[in-house]
Amino acid sequence: MRLTRKQRQVGMSMPQRLLFIRVLQLCRTAQAEYPVTIIGNTQLWLDIAVPEKMLDIEYDGRYWHRRARDILRDATLIAMGWKVVRIREGDDEVKVRMKLERCLL
Repeated sequence: MRLTRKQRQVGMSMPQRLLFIRVLQLCRTAQAEYPVTIIGNTQLWLDIAVPEKMLDIEYDGRYWHRRARDILRDATLIAMGWKVVRIREGDDEVKVRMKLERCLL
C-alpha cells in the first residue's frame, strides 16, 4: 500500500508512518493528521483518524508526548464523542495488533 503525496508531506515520524500504513490495511478511510475543531477555530490534529467511527489513533513516541497534556487532550476528544487509542513506542507487536484489531474490526 502506498501513501498519497499529501500523506507523505505531513510531519509524520517513520514509526507513525508505518502505523498509518497498518491502519490503512485494516480501514481504507483512515486519514493522517486529521483536524478536529474544539473551541471556536482552535484545532487539534489527530495522528490517525477514522472519522466515520469517531476514532483517533495516536502514536506516542517518547520524545514528543507528555502525559499530563495527553490526558487533557484525550478527555476533550472523549467529551466530543471520539474514542482515543494510544499506541506507545515500545509496545510489542502483539499488543499493537490487538489494539488495532479491537478498534477497527
